[in-house]
Amino acid sequence: MQELTNVSVEFMVFDQKFKVDIPVKTEPIHKIEFLTVLHPLTDLFVDFAVEKSIKEGKTISCKKGCGACCRQLVPITESEVYLLYEALMIMPKKNRNKIQQQFEKAINKLDKAELLELLEDINELTSEELRELGEKYFALGIACPFLENESCSIHHNRPMACREYLVTSPAINCSNPQKGMIDVMPLPNSISVAAAQLDEPLHSNYVRQVPLIFSLWLAEEFPDDSPQIDSVDMLRKLFSRMAKKQIKDEPNKEQ
Repeated sequence: MQELTNVSVEFMVFDQKFKVDIPVKTEPIHKIEFLTVLHPLTDLFVDFAVEKSIKEGKTISCKKGCGACCRQLVPITESEVYLLYEALMIMPKKNRNKIQQQFEKAINKLDKAELLELLEDINELTSEELRELGEKYFALGIACPFLENESCSIHHNRPMACREYLVTSPAINCSNPQKGMIDVMPLPNSISVAAAQLDEPLHSNYVRQVPLIFSLWLAEEFPDDSPQIDSVDMLRKLFSRMAKKQIKDEPNKEQ
């Protein structure tokens, strides 16, 4: 059994300083294991944001059984591709086959709509192009293959982008997620975006994400052969990313 060490981290959340001790393994681990550190950290930041929204009189509209957002284009990190695949492979055969069929149907539908090439290049799109692509994707009505009875069947292992996405606008608006219709809960920082940058030099702004709907194909076509990583070093890089973005965003708040 690997030993654990606590990494003390101080960070700013909505102008308040917080300090947390994050338990990580001392020995090198695979990137997919690092998600067991990132997911609770993501949930912590979301909890901060929810608390702030409630204090401001805003109600979180998201509830179990409301799966409108599960028809959106969901960007995930490359490590999450393999976590989702792992979650799928341990399911009972009947459930696994059903989900695999849903992935296949979705890809075929996207192919007929001529969106596959654009989805393969989401990291090269501008924010406006990505927004337009997201609207076209949602219009196809493609539910996440892991959606069951309008609830997430892999809720514990759901991607960071899903964990971070909560809205305060009326739930009925989620059936028409166009510009100006949805009030997304503001976050102090995005763990999912910072995590997607971890393979790049700290001076780079490049984000490497892939559409969730490609996860089955990618995991089967490109088995995970990433080298093991140092958890402490990765945490340092993660918070360096987040601090860099916070500093960059500060002038924009003053304008």
